[in-house]
Order: sequence, then structure tokens, then C-alpha cells
Amino acid sequence: MSRALARLNDAGKVERLLLELLTPAECRDLASRWDILKLLKQGRSQRSVANELKVSLCKVTRGARILKRGDSVVDTLLGSDNTSEQS
Repeated sequence: MSRALARLNDAGKVERLLLELLTPAECRDLASRWDILKLLKQGRSQRSVANELKVSLCKVTRGARILKRGDSVVDTLLGSDNTSEQS
């Protein structure tokens, strides 16, 4: 699956693939997790992110752990200007 995804170098096709594979609830969860990560990357506190997005502190803490890892792909993606604004 990861190789097939890597071959798609068109954001529209990636979005269509995710919509085809994931349920609406899974798409919402994925979008929520991405929003959590973006806000944390901006330097927001875990508690303020949880309050703003109305999610549990546990979900936010999971995102914070991802960003703290030195080899996080998410951290790399959020560090690029164009990607951090997209969902």
C-alpha cells in the first residue's frame, strides 16, 4: 500500500484514494489528527489544542509524542511551507 501511495504524486488522487478506502468517520478522524499535529507544530500547548478542537488530551498527547521523535515524517511534512496548510 505504501508503495502505491508513493507513486501518486497528485494531491487530488491521494485525496480520492483516501476517500475510497476510508469510511467517513475514519476521514474525520484523520483530518482531526492532522489538525492536532499542525497546531502542536505551531507551538500551541496540548491543553489549548484539546480545548480548541474539542478532543481528549490523550489524543493530543499522542500527537505530541509523534512530533518529539527525531525521525518523525510528520514533523518533516509540517516543516514544509505548502504541506502544513493542507488537510
